[in-house]
Amino acid sequence: MAISIRPEEKYAFLFTGDVGERYENDVIKVFNTLTEFYGYPIDHIWVVSGGGSFPNATFPGSNALLASTEAVLKDALEAFTKAARTIDTDRPAGTLNNAFLYFTGKGSRETVGIFDTSLLVINGVEPTDGTAIKISGNWLKTALQIDEEQTAIAGSDVTDNDLLANCQIDVYFEQSYGGGFYDDAPTALNVLPSPNWSFTSACSNGETSSGGTTGSDFTDAWTNGLKLVTLSSGPNSGKYADELTAGTEDITNLKVSLRKAWTYAKDVTTNSGDYSEAGPAGDEIKYLGLPAFLIRDGVSPVAWYESPDIYLTHPGDGYAAQDDLYHESENNRINIDVKNSGTHPVRSFWMGHMVFFSGGGGAGEPEVINLTSATVLKSGDTYPYTYDYLFSTTTHRCIKAKARLTQIFDEDIDTDNTDDVDWHVTDEDCEAQRNLDKFNPPPPPPEQPAPEPDNADVDEEIPEEEAEPDPEDEDNGSRSMRNIRGFKEHIYCIRNIFKKPHKFLIVFPEDYRDYKKYFRIEWFKMNGNLYKNLTALEIVEKPYMHIPVKLEPGETMNILFYLALLPGVDFSKEIRLPFDILVDVDKDIMYQIKGKIRKTGFHELKSEYAPFSGITVVVSQGKGSTITGKVTDRNNKPVPGSLVFIHTINERQSAVTMTNKEGFYIMPRINSDSYKLMAETDKWHTKKKTVFISDGDKLELVFNEKEAIPGKSVKVILDKIRILNDHDPCLKGKGELVFTSFVSVDDSKPQVVRLPGEGVYKVSDKAGKNTIDLGVTIFEGAATKSLEIKITGRELDKYDPDDDLNRYSRVFGGDLKKWYGKYYPGDEYHDKEDVGDWQVWYRIVRM
Repeated sequence: MAISIRPEEKYAFLFTGDVGERYENDVIKVFNTLTEFYGYPIDHIWVVSGGGSFPNATFPGSNALLASTEAVLKDALEAFTKAARTIDTDRPAGTLNNAFLYFTGKGSRETVGIFDTSLLVINGVEPTDGTAIKISGNWLKTALQIDEEQTAIAGSDVTDNDLLANCQIDVYFEQSYGGGFYDDAPTALNVLPSPNWSFTSACSNGETSSGGTTGSDFTDAWTNGLKLVTLSSGPNSGKYADELTAGTEDITNLKVSLRKAWTYAKDVTTNSGDYSEAGPAGDEIKYLGLPAFLIRDGVSPVAWYESPDIYLTHPGDGYAAQDDLYHESENNRINIDVKNSGTHPVRSFWMGHMVFFSGGGGAGEPEVINLTSATVLKSGDTYPYTYDYLFSTTTHRCIKAKARLTQIFDEDIDTDNTDDVDWHVTDEDCEAQRNLDKFNPPPPPPEQPAPEPDNADVDEEIPEEEAEPDPEDEDNGSRSMRNIRGFKEHIYCIRNIFKKPHKFLIVFPEDYRDYKKYFRIEWFKMNGNLYKNLTALEIVEKPYMHIPVKLEPGETMNILFYLALLPGVDFSKEIRLPFDILVDVDKDIMYQIKGKIRKTGFHELKSEYAPFSGITVVVSQGKGSTITGKVTDRNNKPVPGSLVFIHTINERQSAVTMTNKEGFYIMPRINSDSYKLMAETDKWHTKKKTVFISDGDKLELVFNEKEAIPGKSVKVILDKIRILNDHDPCLKGKGELVFTSFVSVDDSKPQVVRLPGEGVYKVSDKAGKNTIDLGVTIFEGAATKSLEIKITGRELDKYDPDDDLNRYSRVFGGDLKKWYGKYYPGDEYHDKEDVGDWQVWYRIVRM
């Protein structure tokens, strides 16, 4: 059985029969090592002196007392053993409490009866004094099995000698012919029911002490070894105690056993004497503690996966304070605080982390590093690890991290089904942070008709209304500024990372209905990532509000989340809505999580579902943000009537406004968010600028023709492919196909995209099973005179030569404005999008 990693299950008894300076210093060294490095609670330590009163002043908070007689010392040991043997009802199965006993002081080697015996003086007088009270190893054995009537502990009858059944007992005798105590005490203790014990002696049965006038040099070295201080001399100079050879123990396990601590001390001292450590056969390795790592969850059940130990800061962008907001295209510094929640210090450990989509994956970027702390990470200490990560076009990400003493590999943290069950459901040292989406919608302004373009007058200092382009002119991509006010759209991802089909539940917070008077929330399944191809997800009302989602192994569902502030709403408090994602647990998963399942907060689900991930939406009334500025030509003259486009990084929301006669534009009362902006006239357009604007901020951006780039930026989005003739459907009932797009402008080198990026599409030519929903951008860039699109397809055969599908090709020229639009089968008389054995749908849009 292993020693517990929990501090509350560790107890120590420190005794000195003399209050001389050397003995007092040794007790202080041991006390500090146990409390600072190995997590022993001070109130679980008995500091006992045979004379004087130094424990009360030197060890405040401990059980300090004077025991100058055998009876008082025995009473103190009885109190200690009763506490140490107690089993907490929630103690992890298969673990032992730890009872550490340390004895020091003056002693003698005398004949007791017919035996030559080592004795420890307990009343502080010289050993030769005839009045001295002394104890032997056999006395200690008897004291540790104090014989009383049956006592009920943890619901069952046990005797007091169950100190050995419930504890690992570690005895250390320093001074006073300590080796002689091993001749008696361990041999006697070994006959008890469960010999989970070790014995260390600092001097042999023929030695009075182990050097030092202000303390034992052995104890000094022994504690240094436990505290992970390198050896300063000898053949192993520069090594840590965990790197030393000691019996059959692994020298690379980064842990200091009691045998290694003794080997370390023996390396630098001369009179180290006898040492032996005994226990069950083949189990001679004993530790005072074991390390464990924790990346802490939030307070259950409000936020299972919302970790205060994983957070973001944004230094250099004016947002260095801690938050959980991912600022797209800004400096996102990810902070991961790893805590040593065990009871053994470490000087090095492994940590793996991964940035991924919400709800189990979609895509991830794993990284594993070996962390070497500048200082020893003691029990209860935290190691801060930070790294910069640039979030691109996907609004939300999750971060998961794990830490352990043994090496972590990429497959332990990525989504390849290797270790994901343990990751998401069981271990306390693993963490999947929620998406946290903070939303500060400004109160929507009163609805007013947009001004005519010819009257696009905007006062730069007192903006009464933004100047909007002609809403009838579809060519300019006209979108009202209302499109980025009062609501938000975000994409979340749920992925089944397990090897079997599973049902997932998006569970609404219990008080959700109370807030429906402030805003409305809608959930849509995105079919093939197409923004306009949405399916409303069913919300089940009873017995609790939730959305059920069933996914096949490896299947991913993209969900469009829509939140809109209701008109006329005004509220002052912050509203926090945690949507928890649960996964059903089958027999295989239940076997792995037995005894470890997190509390869900939903009692009727406790045996059926386990926490998986979550989305937290924090809504508070915003002040509204303002972006204003000016558009000028290369001579710094204002450009009236130019268009200024704005869209969110995730391209879910966008708008356009127009400059007034002085070249000024303004976008007032918009949502705080990350945006890209660009100015455009009939003859040129500028490069895009990326900004993040906080609630209540006013930001000024100037666009100048000096930044103009030739042509106009266009994007080609491949929406869908439909197979009409699969050339080889007979092997598996599905043909295996790949496509490649080639898009070029102005006779330049084409942009090439393989579809899919990896693997194949498995599609038949049967109706309902022959459509590949894509929503993939296959070109993005500037064009001046021409645009050519080519798409090839190939059906892969296992036994026969591969079959090439008919090729799609189309060239656009002339006025760029006429390129924009949708292209699909049946839209024209001479239909190029019906290739014969397959069909294609795509769009050309202005960026």
